[in-house]
Amino acid sequence: MPVSLSLIQTRTLWLVPLPTFSTIPQNATNWAARQDSACWTISNGNAPPVRSSIFIARLCKMQTIDFNKLALKDGEFVLDLGCGEGRHVHALYHHKVCNVVGLDLAFDDVKKTRDGFVHCPDLDPASERRCTLAVGNALSLPFADNAFDKIVCSEVLEHIPNYRQAIAEISRVLKPGGTFAVSVPRYWPEWICWALSDDYHNEPGGHVRIFRTSRLKKDVEDAGTTFRERHWAHGLHSPYWWIRCAVGVKRTDQFLVKLYHRFLVWDLVKRPWLTRALEAIASPLMGKSVVLYFNKDKEASPAQ
Repeated sequence: MPVSLSLIQTRTLWLVPLPTFSTIPQNATNWAARQDSACWTISNGNAPPVRSSIFIARLCKMQTIDFNKLALKDGEFVLDLGCGEGRHVHALYHHKVCNVVGLDLAFDDVKKTRDGFVHCPDLDPASERRCTLAVGNALSLPFADNAFDKIVCSEVLEHIPNYRQAIAEISRVLKPGGTFAVSVPRYWPEWICWALSDDYHNEPGGHVRIFRTSRLKKDVEDAGTTFRERHWAHGLHSPYWWIRCAVGVKRTDQFLVKLYHRFLVWDLVKRPWLTRALEAIASPLMGKSVVLYFNKDKEASPAQ
């Protein structure tokens, strides 16, 4: 059965460069062509053969959002806004039998997310899992009001000049009572990176601001949500970025950078108890990311 996208109203140009990866929902005939957008729908019945589970395992372990705090339920619609290369999309796909939608402004990143599904270790034609991937702009989301039960937006808002408009759009497409999880770089580890290197934040499409948690919290609350809780993530990653900024962000071949990167990859794959303990201690102290969770007010109208 094709993916049910009745809640998703968008004008999309369907691109099917690899037919075995894609299927067009029955209601796609109601959608008009649009040159700046592309969308794929992936269902287990026509997914490509499995190659390796290592790639997807790494992506799932790198997630910043704690899915347990989202209280995901089977059958819910979940949006990953600014999905990048798909680490949260792939993890969401495996976490629950949900309708996952990944959207990003970068076509190449969306394609990498799609291609990552060739590595899924448990593609079962009988599964009800569904994932739709699309190119779109966070400032004008191509979705109906109150379309999603849950929305995650990880390490995205720091790239958007008019981030409050993106927050308003998130509130608009989130169902009343739905949960929104957002992560951004934590203030003081990010400030050190900016102080050490101009190249770190002057890259095209790079970070345009350093968020104070209190400011972001108020902005999201002003969009018609109630703050619930927060935590920090990736405590072992901050030193890596400080080293890179100190020696030159583009010098990935520098000895200390290569050594620390190898350590992070080893930790990601092996996840030994010692580094898990160090991560638990380091994240509250110097976590690279801060993660905030909100519930949309049940009486809230879509933000304008």
